[in-house]
Amino acid sequence: MKKKYIVEITETLQKQIIVEAKNKEEAVKEVEEKYHSEEIILDEDNVTDVDIVAVEVYRSYEYER
Repeated sequence: MKKKYIVEITETLQKQIIVEAKNKEEAVKEVEEKYHSEEIILDEDNVTDVDIVAVEVYRSYEYER
């Protein structure tokens, strides 16, 4: 008899941005602001890693609430 499994997919996206700033903290703050205001968007072209693992056996009474 087959069992049901919960399979988890995790993608890592990465993009390097060049900015001019007085220091590292200011550079990070500028990029964070642009990222949160959606001026910088990561998409499928920025995928650097994909991890797919079965995390546990599916138990319907735990997950079908």
